[in-house]
Amino acid sequence: LKAVWAATELFGQAAAAVSKSLDKGGVSGVDAELADAPATRGEAVQRLRDDYDRDYFVSGQVDAALYAEDCVFADPFASFAGRQRFIDNLQNLGAFITGASLKMLDYDVVGEQGKEGEPLVVLTRLVVKLQLNLPWKPVLAWVWGVRHEFDPASLQQTVHKESWEVSAGEGVRQLFSPGSEVVRSKIPPVGR
Repeated sequence: LKAVWAATELFGQAAAAVSKSLDKGGVSGVDAELADAPATRGEAVQRLRDDYDRDYFVSGQVDAALYAEDCVFADPFASFAGRQRFIDNLQNLGAFITGASLKMLDYDVVGEQGKEGEPLVVLTRLVVKLQLNLPWKPVLAWVWGVRHEFDPASLQQTVHKESWEVSAGEGVRQLFSPGSEVVRSKIPPVGR
């Protein structure tokens, strides 16, 4: 599965290079008014919630200033440091997703009213259904969680750690199996 992840990242980079879809002239994926780090814990929590409302995972529209430049991004198969690589991966993901349905289950904030030096952590869980742009039209469907850890001083995320409530075997089975026509018909198309 790590090889599939690496191949997907390389394919996304190649597709982006061919289509010249990456804008290297500024901070990618951010509205101009969001170019600064949050000033308060409450603002950090709200801006992260706004990212979820934009379905940042599939839209590629992420508030980059919420992440430290050396933020660590991890999922069950890979880990790396670097905000721009994460943003590029999100934006390149669009070549693979033709439909998406995301439903928030939990958005739990720990330390929002924290004492000096206390970390701010946001724990999220969503039901995610993705139709992939592959000839057999697979549908990936499982609960996806993210632990967002913020630096108490900068209020930027230093850790973005994903968890998936699916076994590796089931994930592979979904990836290499055609999605049912009934399920695919219920997943709205992605409009990037």
